[in-house]
Amino acid sequence: MSLNNRIVIHSSATRENDNAEFALCIEADLSFNQAMKSVQDYDWSFNVKQLKSGQECNAFSLSKADDADNYMQFFIFAVDDDLFSIQLNIMNKRNRRYIWDRTSVSVDLGVCTKSELQKKLEPLRSYSVSRLYKKHRSKTWLNKHSLLVVFLLFVVLGIMIERWIKPLHSPSFDALLWNPVIYIGASVFSTCFLVLKRVRQGLRGGTWKDRVSICLGMICLGPLIVFSFMLSFGTYWHMLTKKPASQVEVVAELPSTWSSTGRGSCTGKLWVHPPGEPQHERILCYVPKELWAELKVGDRLLLNGDRSSVAFTPADILILPN
Repeated sequence: MSLNNRIVIHSSATRENDNAEFALCIEADLSFNQAMKSVQDYDWSFNVKQLKSGQECNAFSLSKADDADNYMQFFIFAVDDDLFSIQLNIMNKRNRRYIWDRTSVSVDLGVCTKSELQKKLEPLRSYSVSRLYKKHRSKTWLNKHSLLVVFLLFVVLGIMIERWIKPLHSPSFDALLWNPVIYIGASVFSTCFLVLKRVRQGLRGGTWKDRVSICLGMICLGPLIVFSFMLSFGTYWHMLTKKPASQVEVVAELPSTWSSTGRGSCTGKLWVHPPGEPQHERILCYVPKELWAELKVGDRLLLNGDRSSVAFTPADILILPN
């Protein structure tokens, strides 16, 4: 195969001793016009006879390469006296960006007459390997939805970290996180996606159950996306900007047991609020069992740990005398 962007012509052949097929170089280092002349002058009648007699037809190919890992190759098969089938194979490892990217592409270019061959093979003259690869590559699901994948990874990792450290949110961030106005707006925004063609088709062509499911899904999807993003972003921001600090909280409510379920999903939980601000009640998790057993509503706690503008992660909790 040529490594200087010149065209090489191959034809398949079969070894008599083991019937193994291999590529036989017919001509090399050709210009596009020289290659087209060779294609026009080639004796295609033998291939047609092979095909009509039920034998496997030898492959005839033209290739152009930048190097051994980056090339284009056109396979031509004579299916009748003036009818040809063309298959294009492209190998392009140079421009592989992600681990899931494909390095090769195979394209069926259909059939054409002998007079149309030059038009079909025109990329040999006017296209580089990388440009032809970009034209014909079929994007994987990850390529098409890369932004969605990044968003999902951002959200899932953020929520996992939040579940692990379970920070005590600041009153302002907690109010923002549960602000109903935001989620009503998110519902309206996501419902606007009903104007998309695919969604409209589902509404028109589906059953009434499908239509209800789509509408409820759109209404619920917006708030879920907004909440997940805000929670994840707040967690990342806290991890990046936290500094050592202390703060005082007042015990507002205690569950029946240290490991009880229900409102709030962590062990050693209790509800606290800043002194004099009972309306800013938040959940504090992972209070040591021995300390939790001593607490009662109204106790003041000194939290020592790390604080940011959105949350506080306590490393040490002390009961202050009343």
